[in-house]
Parts: sequence; C-alpha cells; structure tokens
Amino acid sequence: MKYISQEALRFLVWGVANTALSTLVYYLLVLFLPYGLAYSLAYAGGVYLNYFTNSRFVFQTRLSLGKAFSYPLVYGVQYLISLVLLELFVRGLEVSIWLAPWLVVVARWPLSYLMNRLVIKNAP
Repeated sequence: MKYISQEALRFLVWGVANTALSTLVYYLLVLFLPYGLAYSLAYAGGVYLNYFTNSRFVFQTRLSLGKAFSYPLVYGVQYLISLVLLELFVRGLEVSIWLAPWLVVVARWPLSYLMNRLVIKNAP
C-alpha cells in the first residue's frame, strides 16, 4: 500500500477487529438495554482492549502507567464525539441502531488514529 503507512494499516486492521468485538457486545446488550447505555458499556470495554492492542501491535511500544492513565482521555474525547454522531445518525438521519455504530467508527477513524498515535508514542 503506497499511500498508507504500515503503522496506519496495523491501526486499521486491529481497529476493525476491536470494533467488531465491541459492536458484537453492543448488539448483545442492545437486546436488553437502551441503545445509548448499550453503546456506552461496549465502548468502555473496547477502550481496555484498544490500549493493549494499539500499544503492543500497532505502535509497537511498551505498556506503561503514564500511557495507561493518559489513554482514557483519548477515548473520553472520542466517546463524546461518538455519542453526538450516534444521535445524529439515529435521530437526525434515521439510520438503524444496528448500522449507526459502524458509521460512527468510520467518521471518527482519522481523529482516532492521530490521537492514539500522539498518546501512545509520546507519553512516558
């Protein structure tokens, strides 16, 4: 791939795997909980998985307490953006609650990559 770095490609591959797992959890939870709560719980679980996979396999750095404490901030910002996008897609554009989380991921992917790279590569 000439136009995408190996690091960005790894981020995409691991991100798809992590997102698929988180979305599966969302699909199971939304059967019993309101979609906003189901999304929030699945998202929180995905943060833990993402920290590990992004540190070890994507950016190939060691796990550290500094990064572990900084990392939730990345996903805190993304979480707020995701909730706004989820509401926009579901209520504003009347997208299915089953499809909307995938659209949210695609819309925020570039910001996610940049924020993850900044925290994981530059945090102590």
